[in-house]
Parts: sequence; structure tokens; C-alpha cells
Amino acid sequence: LNAHLFQPLYKRLSSMTPPLSLKISTGKTHIIYQSVSDHSYDIGFVHRNLHRKDLELLPVFRENMVLVGGTNFPIPDAPISPQELNPARELHFAWALEYNDWHDYWAIVPSSVFSMFIHPEALHMIPLLDPPPSRTCYAIYRKDQDVMPDSPIGICLRELRELVEENQWIEKL
Repeated sequence: LNAHLFQPLYKRLSSMTPPLSLKISTGKTHIIYQSVSDHSYDIGFVHRNLHRKDLELLPVFRENMVLVGGTNFPIPDAPISPQELNPARELHFAWALEYNDWHDYWAIVPSSVFSMFIHPEALHMIPLLDPPPSRTCYAIYRKDQDVMPDSPIGICLRELRELVEENQWIEKL
């Protein structure tokens, strides 16, 4: 998330007048939950709901997982089944537990990652039959925090929603 989706968010937040000061984190889900809960971070972004009573979980966006192949990858005439893919040529990315459960056959990336490849013209996005579950991003923050539109968290969420609306690869929630 930090590398391909949140970089524009950080630019927007850091260029505001007056400057916006927030402790934001992405990383291992359980650490983010604990860090937000113990006031180390103001807000966190995660892909799993751990059902904490002291935290609010706000779905922000969802993105499909897609198969990406290089120039030597044969482009099928119709969506391809994961069982047709050669596991010996696979690259594995651990995006979420749901993906790990599904994953047996090929490398799949979130759709927004495809847009960030250095040379996307040299790649193909191939439709899948029976794709893995979509990846949902949640914002988490403490229930006792101010999230009004003019608060730092409110501003951060507003800016993130605007970026999500501008991104063709992800679905606003």
C-alpha cells in the first residue's frame, strides 16, 4: 500500500497548509491494530478485520486480483482457469490470508499494482475464471478519536477517498 497507493496521499497531506500531523502506518495487521489501540498511531490501514471493540473499522476501497503475464505469456482468447497455469513459472505474493488460501497456481497481483509497473505496455492483464477474493483496505482508528471532517483523521480520510475516486483500478467503498 505504501509504495503504490499511499504515496500520493502522503504528498497531499504533507503539502497542506497548515501542515497535517498524523502517525499513519501500514504493515503487519496485528501490529497496526495494537499500535492504533495503544495510541502509537493515529490511524492504520489493514486488509483484515480483527474485530476489536476499541477500534473503528472503515472500509475504504476494494480491488480485484488480476493475472499479469509478460510479453512471452500467451494471451488466451477467453478468461483462463488458474489450473491451466504452469506453477513452475509462478511468482507468489502474500497479499492476504484469503489469497494464500486460494493460491495454488500462479502469481496474482492487486489491480492497482498493475498500473504501477515500470513498463505496463510490456505486460498483459489476463482475465481469470474463478479469481481469488478481492482485496479490501480498511482504515482503523480508536473509537474515542475525533473524525469530524476538519480533524486530522477526517482530512486524511477525505483525501484518501478523493484519491480512490481518481484511481480506475480500485472501487470506492
